[in-house]
Amino acid sequence: MSAITKRELNQQTAKVLARVSATGAVVQVTERGVPKWQLMPIETAESDRLAELTRQGWVIAPKDDPPPWPDQADTDLPMYSPQEVDELVQWIKDDR
Repeated sequence: MSAITKRELNQQTAKVLARVSATGAVVQVTERGVPKWQLMPIETAESDRLAELTRQGWVIAPKDDPPPWPDQADTDLPMYSPQEVDELVQWIKDDR
């Protein structure tokens, strides 16, 4: 990731945008030495959005090999019929 100043972006906008578009690189724009903004192509932003959210801790990636779904015979959990589920949903709606 490269960095440029706000003044450089102001004076060479077309050149900076052409570089970002051609390379797909992310460019940080600084103001008084402090990073304030990032420039990146939209395609890069959309395709890397999940990776960025994962890196920031907002998203947890799915496991490569999740455990199998338990069979009803393997659990002590009750099994509901579609009619019982509909009745439960209606009961919850009526309760409000």
